[in-house]
Amino acid sequence: MKVAVVTPTIGSAHLKQCVESIENQSYKDIAHYIFVDGYAHRKNVFDTCIESSTTKFVVLEDNVGQGWYGHRVYAACSFLVNADVICYLDEDNWFDPNHVESLVKVLNEGNQWAYSLRKIYDKDGNYLCEDNCESLGAKIEGKSAGTFGLGGTFSTFFSHHISTMEGGLTVTDDESLYQTMKSIRAHGWTRELPDENHVHSKTGNRWDDLYRFVLPGYNLRPLELEAAIGLVQIERVSSFVETRRANAEILFKNMADIPNFRLQKENGSSSWFGFSIILEEKLKNRRTDLINILDSAGIESRPIVTGNFTRNPVIKHLNHAEIGPLPGADEIHDSGLFVGNHHYDLTKEISHLCSVLDDFQRRF
Repeated sequence: MKVAVVTPTIGSAHLKQCVESIENQSYKDIAHYIFVDGYAHRKNVFDTCIESSTTKFVVLEDNVGQGWYGHRVYAACSFLVNADVICYLDEDNWFDPNHVESLVKVLNEGNQWAYSLRKIYDKDGNYLCEDNCESLGAKIEGKSAGTFGLGGTFSTFFSHHISTMEGGLTVTDDESLYQTMKSIRAHGWTRELPDENHVHSKTGNRWDDLYRFVLPGYNLRPLELEAAIGLVQIERVSSFVETRRANAEILFKNMADIPNFRLQKENGSSSWFGFSIILEEKLKNRRTDLINILDSAGIESRPIVTGNFTRNPVIKHLNHAEIGPLPGADEIHDSGLFVGNHHYDLTKEISHLCSVLDDFQRRF
């Protein structure tokens, strides 16, 4: 499978790292197309990197990014490269060495598209954090999701693995980051910090230090009731996840012989926030009918997150890059639905769901 990686650029300071990350990929059938966004920027680019067996240059006569660093050429790039698969990589980002290989593996399993989550690094290349909103308790190769970087974030909204009614939490084992977050979450003051700390040392005058603001901050402290509920549930996370995984096994077993529905695949050891289902074949355009049937059977469902986010009206208010058709996201948007999981035994409820799904697909 031939892979093309597309990167529009005007020659940023990070381009060299971007290019090297492709040259060092474990997957070798790959070509990196560098689209120089405007003839005037060619020197910046050619001073940074040179053409090789992997790296190819395409110089555009005029700048089409207009301050967007070439993002507007993304849609056209798919028509200008010869490959089975296209990956898009911004000039100030880079791929892990096994990035392309892991995505190709997903495609070789019969999937039409693949994606990966973004890791956030600081300017010195230190891995900062990951967004772990809906995977509390999940593991990849034995390591807990949310602990791969300097910090991790989790949601504790009422439908998630644990609930404080609203809000979420962050975790870190770095004392400096912990103190910084503690200050920012409470107006940016130093009140709850030690006298000697990593943020800003206190004056030693207790009265002055009550309202000494040293960072831009917010009022993000949980209410006492929210905190009390959350502290109790944290101690029960392991048992919650165990039951969620057991529910998933029951669902997959019951759905094994029911055609025309595609279930999400497990990556690592999932904590199964819920269950995503894609309607296929003869059911592909019948999601509305199914939603009505589920409602009448007392089974709640919802869209799979936002589906294709670019089809949400809010997109007109956001600066964004248009990269052409998004068939995978469109399939989720048009043919997907999501049903919830829980940390209670849902054997009876899952049996009811599968019975309704089976009856529905037999009608057509």
